[in-house]
Amino acid sequence: MQEPSLIESALLLKKTALFSREELDFLLCLAEKIEYQWFEKGKHVFQITQKASLFFIVAKGQIAIKDERGYPLGTVGEQDFFGEESLIHGQARTYTAQCKTDCLLLTLTQAQLLAVIEESSSVAMELLRCYAEVTVFRNREGTSFLS
Repeated sequence: MQEPSLIESALLLKKTALFSREELDFLLCLAEKIEYQWFEKGKHVFQITQKASLFFIVAKGQIAIKDERGYPLGTVGEQDFFGEESLIHGQARTYTAQCKTDCLLLTLTQAQLLAVIEESSSVAMELLRCYAEVTVFRNREGTSFLS
C-alpha cells in the first residue's frame, strides 16, 4: 500500500479528536515527522511488558486491546489513538495491541509526542479528557490509577 501524502496525513490528523482543534499549518509540520507502519491482520503492534517507544494513531483498520490473559478490553478504530500511557509514564506496556484487520498506523516517538503536548494546550487537554473519562479514582498515595 502507498503511504498517504503530506496533505492527506495532515487531514487525517485533523479528523482525530486529539488534533481536531489544531490549525492546518501545525498539522502539516507534524505530518512531516510522522512515520507509517503497516500491519497485517493478527499481527501484534506491541505486547504487554514490552518497552514503549511509539504512540499510534489508527489511519486504517482496527486494533484489539487485550489484557495479560489475552481477554479483550476494547477495540481502537480509525481516527483513534493508543499507546500514549506508557510513553507518558515511562513504563512498559500494560496491555497488548493486536490487529483485528490489516492496519495502517501513524506513529510518533516519545520525544515527538511530548513536544506536541508542550506546544499545544488543546492536545494536552484532549489527553486529559480521555484519561478523565476512564479514571474513576486516583490513588493519592501513589501514582497508580484505578478504573
